[in-house]
This record gives sequence, C-alpha cells and structure tokens, in this order.
Amino acid sequence: MNLEAIQASILATLRTGLAQPVVEQAIVDIDNVKRNLAGDIDPYFAVQLAMPSQQGATSFGGPRHDDYVQVVYIQAVAPTPEIARKMSNKLWDIFLGTSAPWTGSVRQRSGGAFLPMVNSNNATEAYVMPSSFGVSVQLE
Repeated sequence: MNLEAIQASILATLRTGLAQPVVEQAIVDIDNVKRNLAGDIDPYFAVQLAMPSQQGATSFGGPRHDDYVQVVYIQAVAPTPEIARKMSNKLWDIFLGTSAPWTGSVRQRSGGAFLPMVNSNNATEAYVMPSSFGVSVQLE
C-alpha cells in the first residue's frame, strides 16, 4: 500500500470507532487547542501521523520493500482529567490490536497514558492524555 492510503485507513478507523472528533493537528498547546463557540474545550482526539520508521526485516529489493512502522501519536484532549483518562481508555480498547488486510495488529509503543499536567491551579484549561501506537506496514 502507499503511505497516503495507509494513513487514510488509520484515520478512518479512529473516526469510526471513537465518539469524539479526531483532528490532525500539532501537539496541543494553549494556542491551538480546539474550542467551541463559547470558548470552552469540547473533548476531542488530536492525532499526529509521524514518518514511518524502518523496523524489522530488510529486503535485497531495496528500502521500499523493508518492514516499517507507521507511528501514530494520539492525545485525548478534555476539560477534566477524568474525561481525558476515560477517552484514553476507549482509544486503547478500539485501536490496540486492530488490523487491516495490509497490516498485522496495531501495537502500543512505549510511553503515553499519563497526564503531563496537574490540576493544581486555575490556569489549566485542558488535560491531555497522550498515547503512542505503531502499525506495521510495507510500502509499494
């Protein structure tokens, strides 16, 4: 499969399996967090599709035939830590182990599933629960 088709399939899987919107955007900060018309943060998932990295078997046919991992970074973004955690749990449920005809199972990568921010003051506007997954692919 080509890279665009692989990435479109990953996004479609997330968008059909999750109740909240799935948005391709940079890692969330105060300037790019999505807000509703009232200025509040509605829960959503921010996704970054990184460049695939070579992992596993290499081929005498050249690097286009090697095994790669399409890295998928996903942040559950919510107005409370509890909502972010529950969204992250749902993401884990629907995405981990998912497979398609062109790949094996989606696997979790190290890191993620922690709140990198505390709710110790009223300056906090959103909570982000990050996750990292890998999808094995071979390019055409």
